[in-house]
Amino acid sequence: MLTALMKNRIVIASVALCAGFVLAYLVLPRSALTPADVSDLLEGDIPASFLEPKDGVHVVVDDMPELVGGMAAIQSKVMYPESAVKAGVEGRVFVQFVVNEEGGVQDVVISRGVSSDLDEEAMRVVSEAKFTPGMQEGKPVKVRMSIPITFKLKPDALSEEALRTPQDGIYVVVDDMPELVGGMAAIQSKVMYPESAREAGVEGRVFVHFVVNEQGDVQDVVVAQGVGSGLDEEAVRVLKGVKFTPGMQDGKPVKVRMAIPITFKLPQT
Repeated sequence: MLTALMKNRIVIASVALCAGFVLAYLVLPRSALTPADVSDLLEGDIPASFLEPKDGVHVVVDDMPELVGGMAAIQSKVMYPESAVKAGVEGRVFVQFVVNEEGGVQDVVISRGVSSDLDEEAMRVVSEAKFTPGMQEGKPVKVRMSIPITFKLKPDALSEEALRTPQDGIYVVVDDMPELVGGMAAIQSKVMYPESAREAGVEGRVFVHFVVNEQGDVQDVVVAQGVGSGLDEEAVRVLKGVKFTPGMQDGKPVKVRMAIPITFKLPQT
């Protein structure tokens, strides 16, 4: 049983990181939350398990680590990946990590990502960040934390001139954009719902980036935002089997980078 003083100190520390249930969701593995822990969180209490370090790493301590320079220090170092600018990808990447006894960052992983390029950049800036060490009973200790890195395009980042300038021979905007032969219906009609996803009741939209080459064929297919359970692989398979009319620039066929969502929805029973 936690004393009132201990609870107050834990609540203050938890709010400094990320309040209540959100703290547990972002910081702790799902397996680390017992039904009793979830019940405590929903009732506004801090589970005793939060106080117990796992493998020498704490979640809540007397004095939580503080980011030197605040979030502005991290956001100011973000270099927006060119591939994400071209594709117009924005979002928030949640990064989980450990602040060690010296205030350095280690064990950086993505707990919730947006796309591979934004995820990698988020990991880079977090890895280079500096914190004041977390303190427990007057001693510096390792503390697990999680923060969001926001990626937001500036209005001029997608200017017409920038989009019409090819990178590595690949355009984003051309005079005549590629057109999917048969439309989106041609893609959706080819979808074979993975049995594993069907049994698990998994649905969602898979966002896929790719290049339409000069012959109208699809190449360089990557999943920008997936769902899992075999749906990502199926989206890639289907997209590789479709045909486009080539993109045209100055009367000549050229390579064009594109992105489309493929929807997976189970039939109602």
